[in-house]
Amino acid sequence: MYGAYPSMYNPAIDLSLHMLGDLTVRIQNDVMVNNPGYTPTLYTPQWQGKTAQTWGVEWKGDIAGVKPLLQYFSFDQGHSWSFDVGLMLSIAGLGVTADWMTMAESQKVIVAGHTNVSSKINNSNRYSLEVNYVVPNIVTPYVYWSNYKNKPWSNDPGANSAPGKWDHDGQVISIGVIANGISPNFMPYLAFDMQSGKFIDTAPAKTQSTKTDFIIRLGATAHF
Repeated sequence: MYGAYPSMYNPAIDLSLHMLGDLTVRIQNDVMVNNPGYTPTLYTPQWQGKTAQTWGVEWKGDIAGVKPLLQYFSFDQGHSWSFDVGLMLSIAGLGVTADWMTMAESQKVIVAGHTNVSSKINNSNRYSLEVNYVVPNIVTPYVYWSNYKNKPWSNDPGANSAPGKWDHDGQVISIGVIANGISPNFMPYLAFDMQSGKFIDTAPAKTQSTKTDFIIRLGATAHF
């Protein structure tokens, strides 16, 4: 449980309670602000100083094969946060995994006509769903879908800023099959992926269009 940006944090204190599932409270050190040579590529803290701690809460359950997940993570001195709800279940060969994550990233802003600094929130939402069915010692067909959308607090462009740059919205659909009859350590797969999103066109200016990439993947997962 490291929140949205796991590379930025080191665990400091873990408190765990095993009752009606696993409840964990974690206090973490923000390692990014203590590294003067670090150049942030995802999110630049707006409020914290050179030293900072963050915290998060996670609950994982297991009820007759149904495994819910709840996570809350606070960062940037409590001005920004992420919340995640997940669910896994496996019943008679049928497997389902679902997840929803929402994140609010604070940005320091001085509103026109004012002198005080205020917090404006950039929101993002991500959804995913996978359904698979295991035919023992033969194959595991699956369908996967995910969708995300980022919404800045101001000047929302309504689309990704340029072709190939997924900074606003996107959707992925994958249909595939995994051969599970050879060995648990070697499983070939075949998949068809479709990734689509809205993009701002370079010409004519300020127009938008939906673009889609199609990918066929053939490979194998292996463990030695």
